[in-house]
Amino acid sequence: VQNFLFVLDGIGISPYDADKIGKKVPFDSEEANVVYAVNEKDIAEGLNRGLLNYPGWRYKGENLVLPWVTMETEADQNG
Repeated sequence: VQNFLFVLDGIGISPYDADKIGKKVPFDSEEANVVYAVNEKDIAEGLNRGLLNYPGWRYKGENLVLPWVTMETEADQNG
């Protein structure tokens, strides 16, 4: 796996936001599927929070794949 990631990096493809994996990230509803990939049906108007599951990927500064976020449920927020 490390060699594969080294090859990707060598051709300009690299992960980003990997340091946030497993952490809760806040984002505005207008940033959904622009900054973070999320399930549209889980988005509420305004401020949202979710758990970052996978990093995003960039090619020479251009986003190829957005970081994937799983939305919190009300039970997650209250407990």
